[in-house]
Amino acid sequence: MSEEIPPTTADPIASSDEKNMVVSFIQFIRHKVSGNKCTEDQIEALEVAVQCLESAFGITDANYAFQPSKPLLDVFIAAEGLPSGNDLMKSSQFDAAVSKYNEAIKLNRDPVYFCNRAAAYCRLEQYDLAIQDCRIALALDPKYSKAYGRMGYYFYLRATLFYYFSRLFFFRAEIYTILLLYPYVTYYWMYNAELINMVLDIVRSKCLQT
Repeated sequence: MSEEIPPTTADPIASSDEKNMVVSFIQFIRHKVSGNKCTEDQIEALEVAVQCLESAFGITDANYAFQPSKPLLDVFIAAEGLPSGNDLMKSSQFDAAVSKYNEAIKLNRDPVYFCNRAAAYCRLEQYDLAIQDCRIALALDPKYSKAYGRMGYYFYLRATLFYYFSRLFFFRAEIYTILLLYPYVTYYWMYNAELINMVLDIVRSKCLQT
């Protein structure tokens, strides 16, 4: 008498997140069918497609409890805003790039959009907003390494900016002290704002190098 071989259980073909994506696509198909814009042949083909997707990915009634925050088509449209934002970044249109990423984020809170908007904020020297967007990206995806790297870089830039302004403040104070101690120099400096700005530019470059 031969032993009975127990049935093997195949590994699931899709993760929970991937099943949610399939459910979103099935909901898109059903929305098209309910729109009364399909022929009978198209409806039949779409229903077969739904059955095949459910069977292939192991979709059950429990999976349909998932309700996406945005329809799949809206998410796709949002994705089209990403390259547009990137193109604006390349052409140094940083304010316009922020607006593009804002539109994409309204449709889909993808960590990539937040990280890219952070880069635009950085180029606008709005480091607090850049750091905030990196933190949101990491809250959405704790394994998003690019967000970690960019956030660290933005912290460094913000600290450098604070350091520069503190140095510049003390340098201005030194200039005014000299003018008070040596009144005969005051007249010359008062009418040579260009010279003062030139000196301050030198200080700025020195501060950023240290």
